Amino acid sequence: MPAEQLSPGQRALVQAPLDVGQTVFLSGPAGAGKSSVLAARLVYLLEQDVPAYAILVLLPDRPTRERLRQALRDVPLGPYGDLSLHTYYSLAQRLVALFWPLVARQAGFAHPERPPTFMTYELAQYHLQRVVAPLLEEGYFEGLHLHPQRLLSQLLDNLNKAALNNYPLGEVAARLSESWIGPPERLTAFQQAQDCIERFRADCLQRGLLDLSLTLQVFQQLLERPPFWDYFGERYRHLLVDNLEESVPAMQDFCGRMLPYCESGLLVYNEAGGYRILLGAESEGALALRRACSVQRRLEAPPRPAERLAQVVAIRLGQESGALPDAGGALLGLIQRRYRSDVIQAVAGELARLVHREQVPPQEIAVVAPYLDGVLRFALGQACTRLEVPLHILRRYRRPAEEPAVRALLTLAALLQPSWRVFSHPYDVAEALGQALPQLDPVRAALLGYWVYDPVESTLRPPQELSEPARRRLGPTLQAYEQHFWPRWQQVQQADTLPWEHLLAHLLARLLDRAVQRPDVSVACGELIESARRFRRIFPLLHEDEAEREVGRHYLHMLQAGLVTAQYLLPQPEAPAVWVAPAHSYLLAGRPVRRQFWMDIGSVDWWEPPQQPLTNPYVLSRHWPPQQPWNDAADYARRQVTLTRVVRGLTRRCQEGIVLCHSDLGTAGQVQDGPLLRALQPALRAWEEAHNVPTP
Repeated sequence: MPAEQLSPGQRALVQAPLDVGQTVFLSGPAGAGKSSVLAARLVYLLEQDVPAYAILVLLPDRPTRERLRQALRDVPLGPYGDLSLHTYYSLAQRLVALFWPLVARQAGFAHPERPPTFMTYELAQYHLQRVVAPLLEEGYFEGLHLHPQRLLSQLLDNLNKAALNNYPLGEVAARLSESWIGPPERLTAFQQAQDCIERFRADCLQRGLLDLSLTLQVFQQLLERPPFWDYFGERYRHLLVDNLEESVPAMQDFCGRMLPYCESGLLVYNEAGGYRILLGAESEGALALRRACSVQRRLEAPPRPAERLAQVVAIRLGQESGALPDAGGALLGLIQRRYRSDVIQAVAGELARLVHREQVPPQEIAVVAPYLDGVLRFALGQACTRLEVPLHILRRYRRPAEEPAVRALLTLAALLQPSWRVFSHPYDVAEALGQALPQLDPVRAALLGYWVYDPVESTLRPPQELSEPARRRLGPTLQAYEQHFWPRWQQVQQADTLPWEHLLAHLLARLLDRAVQRPDVSVACGELIESARRFRRIFPLLHEDEAEREVGRHYLHMLQAGLVTAQYLLPQPEAPAVWVAPAHSYLLAGRPVRRQFWMDIGSVDWWEPPQQPLTNPYVLSRHWPPQQPWNDAADYARRQVTLTRVVRGLTRRCQEGIVLCHSDLGTAGQVQDGPLLRALQPALRAWEEAHNVPTP
């Protein structure tokens, strides 16, 4: 927002004194202009010849950092243009690398003379899986029936919660056990989880590997060293923090320690935020930082019509008291059908009407759901394509292997190295052939895969070795395979000794060149190649006795075991499009729209958190009272609070009104009568009466 569009009160905050130690705690609801004040303050500091080198900006995530970076692209940074825009983790990683010789030995690393190796989430999963695999064979976690990726993610969550809350790793099992009131078998699982994470931590210290939790723990030790503050306190004189309510306790402690060193500071707090609870964020601790600031200010925001709907939900869920307000103006429509597929088609039709008839810009519409399952993404995408409604699936992160061209690339790499014994499913081979030969439809690609793929040897048969019945059955399809695929396949076989990521790039260029002409496909393939490069770099530290040519085999086995590849930041679309997003992802994006469609309001997924038997983000908070049980009452209260917070956040980001979408039965045939639907009943009845909708 340009400075001339700010209110007088906002301009006063932007132009606050630079060198008197004034620190401001700025709060307010979503849409009040707090982030705009922070961006304007940053520009003001630069215009007043404050060196960019002396400014630290802490942001909640990488998308927010990239948006601010784009907003500053035309702002001159001056001769000292090293502006620090960081998340707390990226700041910790950078400073740990910088001060590594100062803390490595004290932190317990076996080889402090070696530089640190920072692991991505996928690499941490892979390494943890290697540590846990022998223990699973011994009978660890029997009876839990967890997918491998879910098991590993919960163990990593326990590691991270200890680091984010600044307590010893050894306390994790004790905190979980003290709060548990269920079957005693779970206590054994907690101790086994503790054993797993301690073995993982010991192995990381031995090999010089740092996951997120160990990076933050080492950073915490660095903060206790006076030489660090001699450097840090002299360099950074101005602190700006956005979305403080989404910060973790360790970051809040850090900000509290840094404020006395600052010549100026601005901490921005969203009163209705705190959506990253499962990731360790604590809005209550962030709010406590206002006592450390010399000035407290609050910005007001214009009321939204949809906020009355949030008030109805809050009262019905027991989070507010008083009479139910009239929420008639908050609802713009109700789409109700018996089957979910019919609801999706009706939503697509309504989107087309808004975009084509009412001329509502598509970027001013959002479709939100508790989760974006494959059925919703595919069905709504197909329907909107047919109706010429541009759609953007807002998934802040994705796995590269979700793209068919990426799966094809991995399948071809496995077929290129049959000695790895990485066996591909016939469906995957058919998909790979279809991507390499785009003139083939899925049926012909499946037929070709049936005849040319040898599942025993995991190889492709040469055209000349096919039987006469196969040649007659394939017809023109065989000609495409023989003329357009097989010569190139023979050429790439000569490149099987290339480094892993170079081999993938070579396969991509030689066999999938047409598939990657789409920008989104080329981005996904580039992400996979970057993931492969990182894996190859860390491979010698994990497999000292294996040759580098085995990198690809281990990488493919990692994916087959169900571990996720790295999740990358996605570029936002430049063309106008309707946003389709999970509710939490939409809230974290912070983008207001004119109209919202709430999908599946009868689904219990709005209210029910993910099942995590080996962890608990509330119990592992340092603010959870010792030995206080996590019982049904506590669980129920947290669910009510969380749903109320989500609904309030959505309504604050809706300028005109909401269309509620409900099916009697879900995709799997289950009855849809969840807590959100029950909380919305007064508003639904009022809307039906106002529009003379007959009650079924």
